[in-house]
Amino acid sequence: MAAAAPAGEAGSSEARSSFAELSQVELRAVEVLGDAKRMMETLVSSYHSMTGLTVDYMRVYEATIAHVTAELASTMDASKVFIRKCLEVDHEMEGIEAIATQARMVNHDLGRLELVVDRLCADESTPEACRAADGRADDVGGEEDETHAPGELSAGGYRYAMT
Repeated sequence: MAAAAPAGEAGSSEARSSFAELSQVELRAVEVLGDAKRMMETLVSSYHSMTGLTVDYMRVYEATIAHVTAELASTMDASKVFIRKCLEVDHEMEGIEAIATQARMVNHDLGRLELVVDRLCADESTPEACRAADGRADDVGGEEDETHAPGELSAGGYRYAMT
């Protein structure tokens, strides 16, 4: 039996060594588990932070879109009012354009009339003859009357009957 004791002691020492190694593996497993647990907690925390930030960003985007949409609607409404006012002014300008056209026509006719008078007076030798040519010989050499009958035009000190 004496021989069995050393073999048992050798087996026991191997068992102790195996238990010690197993203990070391268990400790390493606990460390790895602790590291994995911390890593998961960090991952969960990061995930929650990212989710919270994403929700915040989405709210900001939503508010921005709502604000831009409201501003665009307001700008479009103001633009429509502006265009409507421009169209009203354009419509009101039609009367002024008609008056401007009449004024251009009157100016043109006055220019033509002046040419006629200049030609008539160029054919005559004196302004008195020019006055006599319109049938008002009684005014020659006298004072001019500031009133004139309808259909008469006075320009440059002369009176002309418009027929």
